[in-house]
Amino acid sequence: MKIEHWHRRSALCIASQLPDGQGDALAILECIKELVASFLHSETPEPAAKAKVLSLIRDCQELY
Repeated sequence: MKIEHWHRRSALCIASQLPDGQGDALAILECIKELVASFLHSETPEPAAKAKVLSLIRDCQELY
């Protein structure tokens, strides 16, 4: 994939929100990479995972 200007602008926006410490910033970026590779990249979400999210939301609503 060719890196476009909008990719760099988005990277700058994300980088501006990272903590000052290099180790913490890199840890956060590693977590983001994991999320993109596992969650955002999947073609179809697993029905079981979707049910768990809905269940969590329902449980949170009951607290209020």
